Amino acid sequence: MRIGIVNYYTSMSPTIVKVIRKLGHDVTILTPYDDHFSGSPLDVNDPMSPQVDKKILGLQDKRILLICYSMESMLKSMGCKLTTSKKSKDDTILLTPLYNNYLTGGLQIPISAARNHYTHINVSSLPPRIRLQVKHKNEVMMCHYRNCVMVQWHPERSEEGDLFLSNWLSK
Repeated sequence: MRIGIVNYYTSMSPTIVKVIRKLGHDVTILTPYDDHFSGSPLDVNDPMSPQVDKKILGLQDKRILLICYSMESMLKSMGCKLTTSKKSKDDTILLTPLYNNYLTGGLQIPISAARNHYTHINVSSLPPRIRLQVKHKNEVMMCHYRNCVMVQWHPERSEEGDLFLSNWLSK
């Protein structure tokens, strides 16, 4: 499978690229201003920050995985309330899915998930058309909409993230 990843970070090969290549997939690294999407160290609420285009949700025969910043951008464009804290939530948390599916197959539950963000999405602001799968306290940590899986944690830096990514890539 060919995977396109936009690299907003300064390193030439972010961790997720290494993980996906290790799983046997081809990866193309794009520049951040090709109207694509990715994670980012930028503030999603800054008017100068790039945003994910909702048109990707209409792509035929494509599956989309939005991690952290790109999830925040998409959910913001869909009307969700984003809350920003002054201190980064840079830690590992334990996540228990509300239900299991192909993504959680074989994962140890609770999932030990790495996160690093200033912004979160309140569960109560999630529209009914978006299916919540994992929450932490009152924060959306994983949800689904159409062809898109959105996670507010970093599988590429989590204990069983390789398996999570493999599950997503194998569907």
